[in-house]
Amino acid sequence: MQKFNDGHEIFCKQAEIDKEVLVVEQYMGRKPRLEKRFVPKYEVVSSHICRRSFATNLYRMGYSMAQIMLMTGHSTEAQLRLYIGIDAEENAEQIALSIQEQKRQIA
Repeated sequence: MQKFNDGHEIFCKQAEIDKEVLVVEQYMGRKPRLEKRFVPKYEVVSSHICRRSFATNLYRMGYSMAQIMLMTGHSTEAQLRLYIGIDAEENAEQIALSIQEQKRQIA
């Protein structure tokens, strides 16, 4: 897996995916501390981030949770919602838009 992630980094670097992003690291111990720093995006790209982005983009493109779950391996819709960051507000907005669209089609 590490070699796979190293390949992602090389690919992203060559593709100039180098916008700086904030990385926050938390260290626990006798003296807990937070370290914040900016790094080029290609340094933090991993297979997990790619997988999560893929699932999120599919959802935003209109694919159903059931379809996405088959690819990600999540066993419940609730798990997938947490994984891709779908919160209650976004869900409510999507339902409201869908209802408005249905009303337009009926009229």
